[in-house]
Amino acid sequence: MTAKGTATVSRDRAKIHELWNPMFKAWFPEGEDDPQIAVIRVDVTEAQYWEASSSKLVFGIKYLAAAATGGKVDVGETGKVKVA
Repeated sequence: MTAKGTATVSRDRAKIHELWNPMFKAWFPEGEDDPQIAVIRVDVTEAQYWEASSSKLVFGIKYLAAAATGGKVDVGETGKVKVA
């Protein structure tokens, strides 16, 4: 999926606490109080998606074949979504 939008960075401690997961401690050893933590909010205005018509393995094989032959890969269904 690709998307277009506007991103903002926040250091809102309440939002960081709300989103905190103990697994994040691997990246932020000081926990949710680590001064390096920030929350990125993205307001999406447009997105494009692809729905694969086959499994990841089959898609991978098709991708490699297309890369080797210069052909195109059938990615399945695609569409755009615009947010008002």
